[in-house]
Amino acid sequence: MASVQYYIVDLAKSSIHCRLVLQHSLRPAGGTCELARARRVPEDEVNAALSRYDNGSTTRAILCDAIDQMAYAGRTDAIPWRELLGLCKRVEEEQQAAKETAQQQRASA
Repeated sequence: MASVQYYIVDLAKSSIHCRLVLQHSLRPAGGTCELARARRVPEDEVNAALSRYDNGSTTRAILCDAIDQMAYAGRTDAIPWRELLGLCKRVEEEQQAAKETAQQQRASA
């Protein structure tokens, strides 16, 4: 079974260039729109360093499978990046609300 992997979106560069820019190395200066050059980060590595890979202010980790399916000719240029990142934020907010509700239910029980 293949492990789950993520592309790391550089939010600042994506905003500047108006397209999805993925990290291709550990260096902050590295960015690419070509999937073949983008770094694939294993899930356990992302989870171990969320502040680096998925902090919501400078980076966002998105499943490689999702990006691969949306890409055109191996590039991210045609991906509706604003909508994709907005969806990630909504999912995160829903997950946080569910956690808070569960905590409140446990506290009142």
